[in-house]
Amino acid sequence: MNRILRKGPVELATVALLCLWHPAPAAAGVITYATSNLVVPHTGDYYGITYGYNATGVGGGVGFGVNNSITGGTCEVSSCSGAGTGTLDTSGLLTSSFDQSSALASDGAGGSFSSSAYAVADLASGTVGVAASGTLYQNVGGLGGAYAEVDDTLNFSAGGAGASDVTDITVTYSLDGTYSGTPGVAGVSTALFFGNADLQYYLASDGTVHVQSNAGWVSSGFLSTSASNIVFTGIYALTGPATNNLGVQLHLYANCGQGSSCDYSHTGVIGLNLPGNVTFNSGSGVFLTQTTPEPASVWLLAAGLLGIGLRTRFQIARRRIRKVL
Repeated sequence: MNRILRKGPVELATVALLCLWHPAPAAAGVITYATSNLVVPHTGDYYGITYGYNATGVGGGVGFGVNNSITGGTCEVSSCSGAGTGTLDTSGLLTSSFDQSSALASDGAGGSFSSSAYAVADLASGTVGVAASGTLYQNVGGLGGAYAEVDDTLNFSAGGAGASDVTDITVTYSLDGTYSGTPGVAGVSTALFFGNADLQYYLASDGTVHVQSNAGWVSSGFLSTSASNIVFTGIYALTGPATNNLGVQLHLYANCGQGSSCDYSHTGVIGLNLPGNVTFNSGSGVFLTQTTPEPASVWLLAAGLLGIGLRTRFQIARRRIRKVL
């Protein structure tokens, strides 16, 4: 079954499903947008409505401004309507935001199709969430797109550490959600940037998880890689008594519809587990001040990865000593 997909506002970040994200200069803030599109049969024209907060820069410089509602395209059926709401602050400096939109079309003969989208981001809890869906109508129909991002800079202090001492910290990222419907226009992608380390992967429309990048960590591993539950742990090395202006970014994007739905709106969460001598503050002043406890199994995996990192570092040091001798 072939489905027509006409480019519209919802596709600004679709490229993220196919290629790697690239981190922007770190700054404290959040970005959300939610787009609901209605793709018209035969012509492929669309009617869409978008709500976005602080979304300038999304998709390589193309954005929606601060909480702008954008309605675009042409309604070539009997009727089209859209609605949305979201964060109303216009300062561009908020540390949390949400946006949601919905659209409905009628063909005038008893047939209808719809789409919806939702996005939320919060620095205090280190969370992002998205949901998108759309109904199938004559091989096309509704298509939702949602994007959420948090950005901050972190400053770490390692008490008692010398200039060349290395201190390992644990970074976790978990994502829970659901995908339903026959494989169609659907996909979810996410990326975590932490200093010079990153994790990037996407969920294809068949529910399989594809890791695109996992680099810069001392060691890393997945506790789970199912479409409904992905749990990652990475060990990151801090050098010296202070590490300043370390950028952290978390992105989550969903593009689902035409008979499919994706709901990852509650549990995209980043977490830190620090040794007793390590403290940090953030550029926003609120990053991870409201944390959600991680399952004990995550920290068991982290403990194992820390052991691997320490053993690897010890083996490297021992080889260097042997070369000197």
